[in-house]
Amino acid sequence: MSDISVTSLSGTSSLRENASFVSKDSISQYQVDNYLLFDPFNDNGTYTSNTSKIPIGRDFADLTTRPVTLGNKFTIETLIYSDQRGGQANYYQRIIGGGPSLGKLGNPPHYDGKQSGPYIYTTGYGSGLMYGFGTGTLNLSEKVDNITASQKWYHVATTFDGNTFKLFVDGLEVKSSTSFEGETPVQAPVEYLGADFLGKMDEVRIWKVARTQSEIQSTMSQNLTGTETGLVAYYPMDLTEDYKLTDLSLNQNHAILKGAEIVPKFFSDSCNKPDGSLNCPYPTISNAFEDARPGDHIYIRKGRYSEVLKKWDGDTAFKTKDNSTALIIFEAYPNEEVIIDGSVPVNAKWETYNHNGHCIYKAILDFNSISKEAKAPVDSNYQNSLCSVEFGLSTAHELDTTCANINKRDIWHLWVNGRHMMPAYPINAKNPVDGTIGNPSNPEPGSIFSEVFPVAYGRRDDNNSLGALKDLDHPEEWAFDPSNSTLYYYPTSNYIPNSTNVRIRVKDRFLLSWNQDKLVFRKIHFFGGSLGFQSSDNITFEDCKFSFSKMYTSFASNHTIRNCVFEHVAGLRYRGISLGLGGGDRPGLLLDNVLFRNINRHKSGGGTFSEGPNNVWRYVTKENDVGGGGWPGYRSLVEYIRFENLHANCDCSGIQRNSSNTFFSTTRYSWIINAPHLNGVRFDSKCGGQNGDIHHVVSLGNHRGFRIKGDYHDLYHLTAYNNATLDVSVPSYKYCGLDRLGPQQLGNRNSNLKNSIAENSCQNCENVPADNDSTDNNSIDNASHYYSRGIWWGRMLSPLGLEPGKNWTTPYVLPRVFHAVTPKELENPWLRNRAWSKEKRIAKYGVDPFKNEIQNYDFRPRKGSDLIDTGVVVEGINDGQDKDLNHLPLYPGQNRKFVGNAPDVGAYEYGDLVYWIPGFRYPYPSVPIPNNKALDIPMDYSLVWNYPYKKNYDNVTATVSLSGPGVNRTETFNYPKNVLFQSFQPGETYDWSVKVDNISGGNWSFSVEDRIYPLNDRSVDITDNQTLIHYQINTLEVSKNNIAFLRFDIPTSITNSHTIKLNLVPQNVVSLTGGIAVHKYDRLGWGEKMDNNNIGTIDHTLGTQVATLSSLVADTAISLDLSSVINSTGEQSLALRAIEPTDNVSFYSREKLYCCDYKNSYTVDYAPQKDVWPSISFQ
Repeated sequence: MSDISVTSLSGTSSLRENASFVSKDSISQYQVDNYLLFDPFNDNGTYTSNTSKIPIGRDFADLTTRPVTLGNKFTIETLIYSDQRGGQANYYQRIIGGGPSLGKLGNPPHYDGKQSGPYIYTTGYGSGLMYGFGTGTLNLSEKVDNITASQKWYHVATTFDGNTFKLFVDGLEVKSSTSFEGETPVQAPVEYLGADFLGKMDEVRIWKVARTQSEIQSTMSQNLTGTETGLVAYYPMDLTEDYKLTDLSLNQNHAILKGAEIVPKFFSDSCNKPDGSLNCPYPTISNAFEDARPGDHIYIRKGRYSEVLKKWDGDTAFKTKDNSTALIIFEAYPNEEVIIDGSVPVNAKWETYNHNGHCIYKAILDFNSISKEAKAPVDSNYQNSLCSVEFGLSTAHELDTTCANINKRDIWHLWVNGRHMMPAYPINAKNPVDGTIGNPSNPEPGSIFSEVFPVAYGRRDDNNSLGALKDLDHPEEWAFDPSNSTLYYYPTSNYIPNSTNVRIRVKDRFLLSWNQDKLVFRKIHFFGGSLGFQSSDNITFEDCKFSFSKMYTSFASNHTIRNCVFEHVAGLRYRGISLGLGGGDRPGLLLDNVLFRNINRHKSGGGTFSEGPNNVWRYVTKENDVGGGGWPGYRSLVEYIRFENLHANCDCSGIQRNSSNTFFSTTRYSWIINAPHLNGVRFDSKCGGQNGDIHHVVSLGNHRGFRIKGDYHDLYHLTAYNNATLDVSVPSYKYCGLDRLGPQQLGNRNSNLKNSIAENSCQNCENVPADNDSTDNNSIDNASHYYSRGIWWGRMLSPLGLEPGKNWTTPYVLPRVFHAVTPKELENPWLRNRAWSKEKRIAKYGVDPFKNEIQNYDFRPRKGSDLIDTGVVVEGINDGQDKDLNHLPLYPGQNRKFVGNAPDVGAYEYGDLVYWIPGFRYPYPSVPIPNNKALDIPMDYSLVWNYPYKKNYDNVTATVSLSGPGVNRTETFNYPKNVLFQSFQPGETYDWSVKVDNISGGNWSFSVEDRIYPLNDRSVDITDNQTLIHYQINTLEVSKNNIAFLRFDIPTSITNSHTIKLNLVPQNVVSLTGGIAVHKYDRLGWGEKMDNNNIGTIDHTLGTQVATLSSLVADTAISLDLSSVINSTGEQSLALRAIEPTDNVSFYSREKLYCCDYKNSYTVDYAPQKDVWPSISFQ
C-alpha cells in the first residue's frame, strides 16, 4: 500500500509572530520536579463523569498497603492547585483522607464521616477548604470559604494538638478552633490521596505531631529527607522502580496510582519554567497544552512525542461559552515531521523459542519500565473487588465503567522496526497493514477480507480471542501471556526483534479534551492511540494523518477535519449537540477532504458516525472498510462522497439516514460502489422522515441501490445498476405522516423521482408521485409514465417482450425477468463482473470477456444512447440556476445546466465540460479517466481528471499534456472544467499528464481500439410503422420485411490512408438464395429514442447499394472493404436488406452479451461479446 503524506494548506513561508515552540530536544536543558495530577480522565483516557456537564475526579493514590493511623496529635501538609471551577454549590472534593467515590454532588463525598480519619477537602467550587475528622460517634469539621479562590499553588496545613485545630494557608494561620478540644480521631487510617480531587498536588507530609507555625514555615519551601522526627508519610511525588508513588518516610508506604499521573515541572537556572520562547521552549507538548490560551500559536519541532495530551476546563456546571473567536493552534514546524505517538519502546532481551515446531521469538517484558514510558501504571494488582466494595457495584459492566482506572497487564498493538504486526488469529491471514488486492466481490484469499474469515472476535477469555499463544502459527503474528508477562512473535526475515526496534501500545487515548473549545491541530501525525473530545466545540484537524488511531466526540459542535487521512483505524464517531440541547442551528461536523482506508479490520462494525444536526461531509473517500458506511445527521449535507469496497455484512448502508436524520438533508454528487451486502443509500426507520434531497448519485454493485422510505423526497439524476435486488426502491410503507406520530399511511406519494436509471428494479416508481392509493406494484408497460419523468427502467425494456398488463411482481415473471443492461448505454463504466475473479468469469461465460481487470469510472451516456436529451428540466438541479434547496450550491454553477435539447437521464450529462469526481482529493491531480493503462478506449473520447484539494479554487488552472500518434497538444483549463475532447488513431497508445500549480499527477497511458461499433443498430419491420422501444435485442434480423440499420460515427482521426472494413457475424442463416444487399442509408440523426427520429417511424428509403453478401455461415465472421464507400468522417449509416423474399439471415447486434440465460438469472451483468458485434475497423 502506497504511503500518503498530506500536503499543507496553511503555507510555510513564515512563522506566525509571537509564536511559541515545543522541542523535545530541549529537555536536556531543564531540571525536573514532579507533581501529582488528578483529572477527569482515567488511565485509558476515558472521561469519567457520570454526566456530560459536570467533571468528576476518580483519580487517586492508594495508601492502603501500610496506611498511617493518626492519634490526637497530627499535622497534614500538602501543596495543592485546584483545577475545579464552577459546578454546583457544595460540591466537595477530597484532597487527603476519605476514600475513592463516585463524587456524588450536594454532600461531602464520604460515606460515613463519623468513621473517617483526618481529612482535607475543597469546597465551594474549589475556592474554599473543609477539614476535620470523625470520632466514631461524631463527624467534626471546620470550613473556610474563598481562601483558595485563585488558580495557583497553595501550601495547606492542618494541625491538631488534642485541643486546638488550626488551618494554615501559605504558612499563615487562617483559622483556629478549640471546638475539637479533647476529641480523638477514630482509629481509621489515612488511605487515599485525591479520591475525587481535580487538580495538582505535591509535597504531601503526614506527621504524628502537631507542628507549630514556625516549623511549618521553615520547611514548606524545602524538600525533606524523610527521616525527620514525627514524619510518618512523605510523598515528594517521585516514583519507585515498580511505578509506585515513593514514600520517603521510614514507613515506606509506597502508594499505588489509580489514574493519578506523575507530571514533571521543568525549570532551569535561566528559565523559571518553560514559556515557549526560543530560549525556554516547551520540552513536551503536554507543557504547551496545559499553558495554552486563546490566541496562542504553538509550533512543534520534529520528533516522536510519546505523550498523553489532556486539556479540560472545570468551569462547567452548565458549560459557559467563551465568546472569544481566538484559537489555540498546535502546528508542526514547517517541513518537519511531528508524530504524537501512543506506542512506547520496549527494551527487552529477545530469544528464539520453538513453539509447536515454529521458530519464533519471545521476551519477558518489564512492565515497570513500560509504565514509566507510558507515564501510567500498566501493570496494576488493584482488585476489582475493592471497587465493588467501595462503590457498591456488582455487574461486570458497572465494574468496567466505574473502575476504569484499573489497567490490566496487556498489549494492544505491536510494531517491529516500524511495521505493525498482527495479534494471533484463530484463522491465518496476511498482515492487514498491506491492504488488499481483492474487493468484496472477489475477496483476497488469506486476507482479513476473505469470506471465510471470522466475523468478529471476543475478548481474551473467549474462545475466539485475539493474541492468544494457542493461535500463534503464522508469520508476523504475536501473542501475549499476561500471567508471565511474556510477548511472543513470529518473525519474518526483514523484521527480527531486538532491544531497540520494538514498540507496543498499552493504552487507549492519548489526546483528551473536556469542555475545551477552539483547538486547532495542523500537520501532525497521530499514531497508535485514540482521541476523545467531550463537550468540546470548535475543534479542527487540518493536514493531519491518523494511523492506528480513532476519534470519538460527544456533546460537541462545529468540529472540522480537513485534508486528513485515517488508515488502519476503527472509524470515527461524532456525537453532536442533539436537537433537544439547543443544537438545531449549531454547526456540526465538517469532514472536508478526508480519506478513510483499510479500517474496521476486525469486522467489528464501526463506520463514520456523525449524530446531531448540520453535519457536512465533502470530498470523503472510504475504501476497504470491513465496517459499515456513514450515518450523517439531521439537516446534513453529503456531497462528493466516494464509498467503495465496503466489506460489511450487516443491516446498514453506505449512507444511512434514519427518521429525523432524513429531514432537510442533501446527498449529492456521490458514488457508493461495490458494497454487496449493504444498501447504497437508505432512508429508514419505522416512521420514515421527509424532505430529503438526493441528486446526481451513483449506487452500483450493492445489495440495494437506493432504498428511500418516508415522503416528500426529491430524487433526481440517480444511476443504479448491478445491485443484487433493488436498484431504486421508494416504497409506501413505514410512514406515519408529517409528525411521525400518526397511524401508518402510504408514503412517497408526494416524493419526486426523475431523470434516473434503475436497471433491474424500480419499486413503486410508478406511484411517485401519485394521488391514489395504489400499491407498490409496478406495470412494466406503463411507458408513458416513465418517459414523462425521464426514468430509464431496464425491466421495462426487457427484450423478452412481456405481454402488456403483466406486472413484474406476478408469479409469471418474478423474479426471472431479464432487463436491459445499463452499461450498454454508458461510456466506460464500473462493472460488477469485472470485480469478480478471472476464474469466476470464465466459469460463468466460458471465456473472460475483458482483457484486464482495470475498472473505469466513466458514467456518461455513450454517444447514441437513448439516455441523452430524454430527461426533464428540474429547477435548480439541471437548469443552471443556483437555488437554495435544502442546501445552497457549493459554488456558483455547481448544479450545471444541461447540454443539448434536454437534460440527460442518469447522474452525468453527455458533452459537459465538467465531469464531477467524488472522494478524497489528493495533493496532486488524480483519478484519470480512462484509468492508467486502460485498454480498448474508444477512438473518439474525452479525458477526465480530478483536481487536487484546495481550500479555495479561485483562479486554479490545470495544464494537460497529451501525446501520441497524430496528437501533441497542451491545453489549460480553469476549475472546475476537467474534460479534454480528442479523436485518436486506431490501435495506438497515448500518454498524458495533468499539472496543477506545477505539481503533476504522474504519467498516465491508455490504448485505443482499432475499430468502432454502431451508435445504434436495429432490425425494423418496414411494414409496421410504429415507434420502437430500445429493447437491446441481441440480433439483427434481415428478411422479407425486416431491414437492419446500423449507424456509425467515423472519428475525425480517420484519413484516406486508412483501410476501412465493415465486420459482421451471422447468428443464424435460415435461408439465403439471393444474398444480403449492403446499402448506404442517408438519414442522419436516427436512433431508438421515443422521438421524431425513431427508426421505427422515419423514412426507410435506402441509398446506394455498395455490396452483396452471400455464402454466409453462422458464427463465421465476414469482412467487407468499404474504403471507397466511406470517404468522410462523421455520421455514416448502412442498411442490410434481403435480396430475395425467401432470404432470412440474422446477424449479431452490438447488444450481444455472453451468457444470456435470461430466464434463469435475476440480474444480467454486462459481459460484451465484442468479437461478434458489428464494427468498422481501421488499418
